[in-house]
Amino acid sequence: MLEAAGENVFTIKSTNLYGMNSDQLPIWNSFLDGKMTVAEITKQLQAIVDKVREDSSIKKIEIK
Repeated sequence: MLEAAGENVFTIKSTNLYGMNSDQLPIWNSFLDGKMTVAEITKQLQAIVDKVREDSSIKKIEIK
């Protein structure tokens, strides 16, 4: 798949770029420890991303 993509491959490390890593780590740890469901982790991770998205003081990168 990567070979077929050629130069059309990129990686976005938004977790570190927008400072979300420390917020996401305890959520992932709880999930991996079996203390939450897929639905719960999805909801909590989405809330972190939404918070960053709505914060106009955080400069966002544009992906084209």
